[in-house]
Amino acid sequence: MVTTIYPGASPEDVEELLAVKVEDAIDPVDGVESIESISQEGISQVSAFLRQGTDVTRALQDIDRAVSQITGLPADAEESTVSEIKTQFPVITLSIYGDISELAMKDLIRPIKREMEAIPGVANVRPSGLREVEWQIEVDPEAVLRYGLTLGHVADALAAHSRRGCA
Repeated sequence: MVTTIYPGASPEDVEELLAVKVEDAIDPVDGVESIESISQEGISQVSAFLRQGTDVTRALQDIDRAVSQITGLPADAEESTVSEIKTQFPVITLSIYGDISELAMKDLIRPIKREMEAIPGVANVRPSGLREVEWQIEVDPEAVLRYGLTLGHVADALAAHSRRGCA
């Protein structure tokens, strides 16, 4: 995205004096598939959408170079900034349900999640709708006294055990 600030400028001026020039400059950049812009009061945002398989780092460098060569921008306009915007929206939603416990559901989902993460091009697999495992531990007061412990000792032992990943 190419963002240019032009303080106090109307949306029409932003469009005419900034957005159109940025669009014209980045249109010929290799890998650019389409361009969309938003012109608002005082700000121009021009988005370049890249063809699949385009080297994003190189395209950003080429866009930055093209934008830096634009002439005739208003003197009050700030220097344009070029940044990568990564979108993360679900492409596939997989629903798994059944008459089983949540713990059994988690065990069922784990290998499916790993298989989906192994697919080339998959950026993220995020199960939702499952609660975190919560343990409730009841301490036997007689056993605590018998071993000369306090609840603090028990809590410390549980915390140490948990940090080792054994819980």
